[in-house]
Parts: sequence; C-alpha cells; structure tokens
Amino acid sequence: MESSDPDACHAFIIIDLDHFKRINDLHGHSYGDKVLKETARRIRQHFRSDDIIGRIGGDEFIAFIKNIPSKEFLIQKLEKLRHIAIPSHSFLTCSMGICLTSNYGFDFASLYEKADIALYHSKAHGRNCYTFYASIMHLPDQNALPKNGIDTKPEDLPWTEEIFHALMENLEDVMYLSDP
Repeated sequence: MESSDPDACHAFIIIDLDHFKRINDLHGHSYGDKVLKETARRIRQHFRSDDIIGRIGGDEFIAFIKNIPSKEFLIQKLEKLRHIAIPSHSFLTCSMGICLTSNYGFDFASLYEKADIALYHSKAHGRNCYTFYASIMHLPDQNALPKNGIDTKPEDLPWTEEIFHALMENLEDVMYLSDP
C-alpha cells in the first residue's frame, strides 16, 4: 500500500443483510449461496480498487474504506449500499455499523467491536440504515436504546501504515473473498 496521509480519515464498516434467513428458509441454502454471491458482486461495485471488502461469514460483510475525501463521499457510498437489493428479493436490505478510525482503537478487534455496536443500533432502529459509532454507545441491556447515540459527522482522524498492516494481518484470518 502506498503511504497514507497521517491526517486521513478511514472507515471500517460491517454490512449485514436484513432478513436473509427468509431466503434460506424459502429457497434453501444452495439458492441462498447464489444470492450471497450476487450481493457480494453488487457490494464490490460500490468500492474503489484499494478499498478492502470481504465476507466474514453468513450474511455479514466488512469493508475498510481508506482515505475518505469528504463526509459527502462516505454518505453517498452508504446510501448506495442501502439500495443493493436484488430485484426479485426487494425485502432484502442491509444494515450497517461504521467505526471511523480514531481514538476508539485501530486494531481489528477494536474496530470490529465498535462497528458491531453501531450495527446493533442500526438493527434496533428499524434496519435498512447505517449508524456511526459514538463513544456513548453501548450494547444495551434490556432497556431501550438511547436515541442520541448516532454520530454522523466523519472527522479527519489520525492513521498510520502500522495500523493498516495490523488490520490486514487480522483480516487475513477471517476474510473470505467475495468473488466466486
């Protein structure tokens, strides 16, 4: 990878397909695998060649977007991803949790944990949406989720080459290629 701007902003995203179980239940796992491959192809179309995309299991994908040029760039990408439904399965939408690189931690486990908490909030707030992780978020107990736990303003945050390589080392252990 080429040297990254130390002030650049990057995003770690978990993309979870809503209602995917319904496809497996109605059509079987073999058909569900075909839908996953088509969905992976559609997801890949929305990323640049140097972004990192992978399927980590089941109906869950991850993406790491490097060097986000602007808030608008990221929001447009997230909006497009929300509409990747396959025409014959319009009920299939996606929920996303996003962790921007920041003082939340840079290792794979920290980024994944924060994005997963944000994803939980997306699912709890009706699915087919995205949520940026904010430090006030927690995995809820049995009480209602806080309504103000969404941070939708990406900021320019620090990044280093060392962090990227550590992330890639961990990703190699869990990432599946999304191309068949």
